[in-house]
Amino acid sequence: GNTSSLGIEQRVPTTPTAPVGSNSFNTYKNLSVSNCYNGVLLSGNATYPDSACIIGNTSPTAFNSIGAASANDIGNGSSASYGIKATSQKNVSIYNNEVRNVTVTGSNTTDGIFLDLGQGLCSVYNNKVHDLKSTSTSSTSGISGIRANLATTGTNTARVYNNFVSGL
Repeated sequence: GNTSSLGIEQRVPTTPTAPVGSNSFNTYKNLSVSNCYNGVLLSGNATYPDSACIIGNTSPTAFNSIGAASANDIGNGSSASYGIKATSQKNVSIYNNEVRNVTVTGSNTTDGIFLDLGQGLCSVYNNKVHDLKSTSTSSTSGISGIRANLATTGTNTARVYNNFVSGL
């Protein structure tokens, strides 16, 4: 697959020198992302992170679709692959997403939802993550339905609740 294709990418074009230079208060709702190497990427700066961005759905009973119903829709190459990744985000909310059919063929990681270096109060809830896999027969790779790690400076909390993970 094309290892540089992203369904949605949010990143700062230059390194911010103040909070106003970050990519904050963006909302991504009612999404359908398929046939790409990685689904949704929010990538901020560790010193001046993006703040209060949302990946969700306007209906409390509907879900964004990240990955089509067909196998191996997201990724399907040797590089690390993910459905949703939020890096250096402050107070991010990720909810009502169905992430499915994310695959790697080599020894890299596969993540359904990956909160990386979260800051402030980060919430990951009411998501469905399923059918993630590695097709490699010669190596082992990490597969995580939901993976979260927080920045080591400041007071940071990740609330990960009411999610459904299966088929790893």
